Order: sequence, then C-alpha cells, then structure tokens
Amino acid sequence: MSQSARATALQEKLAASRAAMKAVRSKGLPRLFLLEDEYRQAMMRAEIDWLASVIADLRSKKITWSKEWIRKIAEATARP
Repeated sequence: MSQSARATALQEKLAASRAAMKAVRSKGLPRLFLLEDEYRQAMMRAEIDWLASVIADLRSKKITWSKEWIRKIAEATARP
C-alpha cells in the first residue's frame, strides 16, 4: 500500500469512527466509555499528519536515497 493510499484509508477510517462516536454520544453514552475510541482517533490523526509530512518530503525530494548511499551507510555503521 502506498503512503497516499494509506493516508486515504486512515482518513476514511477516522471519518467512520467519528461518525460512529457521534451516533453513540447522541444516544447519551458517557465519554468515559469512549476514551479508547478517542485515543484511537488521536493516533489516527497523528499518523495522518506524519504521513502527510513524509509524502510532502518525498515529493519535494527532501528525502532521497540511492543504492550506493545505502551501501555506504551500511558499511560505515557495520559492526566490526
């Protein structure tokens, strides 16, 4: 799954979770019983934000690599 596909999937999952939470809150379910869902939503929002920054950096070429560069890093950090 690509980063942008992952971000889209997370946004859809977050929207569904928010809708479900709104529905149960409208029926009077106290917040205490929704804390785990709130936490999951916060983690999804954080991942969406993180993915957006990674995608932007990849597209702008702030994050790049090559096989040669990876090989040099591996050699430089290899254990003796």
